[in-house]
Amino acid sequence: MGSSVGIGALIMGVTLLSVFAVATTVISNQAAVALEVTDPDVIDKPELSLSNLANPGTVTNVVFTQGTDYFPGALVFSDVCDVVPTGSFTVTTEDFRFRTFDEVADGLDPIGNYNDTGWIGLHPTVGDYFQFNDLIAEAPGSEERWTVWYSVNPSLNPDPGFGVSTDEAPSPAGSDPSRMIEVNIDEGDDAEQVRDKTINALQSTPAIQITWTTFATDQVNGVYDNSGPVSSWVGGNSPLVLEATTPGGVIDSASLGLPNNGGSGCSTQPDVDACASCGGAGDEDFLAVMEWDYRFDITNDGGTPVKLSEIFTTINGGSTEVLSSTPAFTVEYLFPGETINVIKDENTPDSLERVAISSHGMNVAVEM
Repeated sequence: MGSSVGIGALIMGVTLLSVFAVATTVISNQAAVALEVTDPDVIDKPELSLSNLANPGTVTNVVFTQGTDYFPGALVFSDVCDVVPTGSFTVTTEDFRFRTFDEVADGLDPIGNYNDTGWIGLHPTVGDYFQFNDLIAEAPGSEERWTVWYSVNPSLNPDPGFGVSTDEAPSPAGSDPSRMIEVNIDEGDDAEQVRDKTINALQSTPAIQITWTTFATDQVNGVYDNSGPVSSWVGGNSPLVLEATTPGGVIDSASLGLPNNGGSGCSTQPDVDACASCGGAGDEDFLAVMEWDYRFDITNDGGTPVKLSEIFTTINGGSTEVLSSTPAFTVEYLFPGETINVIKDENTPDSLERVAISSHGMNVAVEM
């Protein structure tokens, strides 16, 4: 903390300045000195000093810009507050929608969309399939890959000895045999029937953390029950088409913890970040919104009492205002050896940088 002397000419206008002035040190002969005050206008140049500048802050809110690929979690604050804030952020839930096709043979496709080649010799072909990742928990690394494949039951099986399907289960790279879902469809099924049979097969697999619903006559919509990012669709050799995807893991809100736990007595604005285990692309931008109190002490170091209403203050280079209080001072003078504590501009958005006081030609300025 440094100090300097010299501010401009006094501005004698009187404006209200919310200040709580509490006498902390009073010299023993205050009463005697008070009796000597006969002229209300102090004409001697006073000797005043400034000390103990402080601007303790309180975190009142948290704002952010949208980060991506995050899982919900706790905010992390730097330890610059007497009460370290707590807070959390939430993220969006991912969903996707895909379109089904019919399995109707026609002149252009005599076999159907899902049974493209039928039998090869005496062996059925591999069924058409698609894959998706299921977010099974609100944490990184919790994705599971599922494979959904279509088994077509023909109206006329060329060889009943080989079963009722002309398709075998596929085994794409990275697939897990325990997470294979077979969808039985029939030759001649239209797109709506394929859609319904697909939804029924998916809904019959309770391990999947996705809610499946119909969307239009030929579309299936999946919404993740857990929030976070996940690659929702992996194409296979299926004719199905991914229509739309709403990405998960986008930060959609951030808030402080329980009331009165937002942090107080902060010496500076705390840094705010996402928890280390919440993933993310590193482009989140959390900001702690602060409200500051300005505090400083004024001491009469001279031998003459000074009228409180004739002490002027300038904070952060702003307007010069007369020292006053709400409610009004109960004592009119700052007596020799006496110190008052000033609390100004409670809940201001700016931190304290510089305080200057002046009175009857005396000028003092102190910087944080």
